[in-house]
Amino acid sequence: MSKPKIPEMTCIPGCHDCCGAPPFSRREQRQVHIEAQMRGIKWMELPDDGAAVPYGKTESLVCPFLGQNGCTIYEKRPLMCRLFGHVDHPRMKCPHGCGDTSITQEESTAMVEEEWAKE
Repeated sequence: MSKPKIPEMTCIPGCHDCCGAPPFSRREQRQVHIEAQMRGIKWMELPDDGAAVPYGKTESLVCPFLGQNGCTIYEKRPLMCRLFGHVDHPRMKCPHGCGDTSITQEESTAMVEEEWAKE
């Protein structure tokens, strides 16, 4: 099975309803941690055990990278953010009907497993 391309998401202007606390793979954590340090954003300490963890150490469930104009790390956002609105699963569908849900649950699971296997 070939990996589907994640389409671009066209959101309602100003809407950030999906910007919660997504899980990050260990590789994504490192990339975002570097970006956060460069921008002076206090995000989280990376665990020494190599476990992939969600935000956990933030003070709220709102993404710390959400700015007034949207995602401040858009180009480095985690896979779960990129998949949102495109997976045919109730928890991955946009509450406002944006996106196309062209990626099946099986395809998204394979993509997540592949990402989380990377070191």
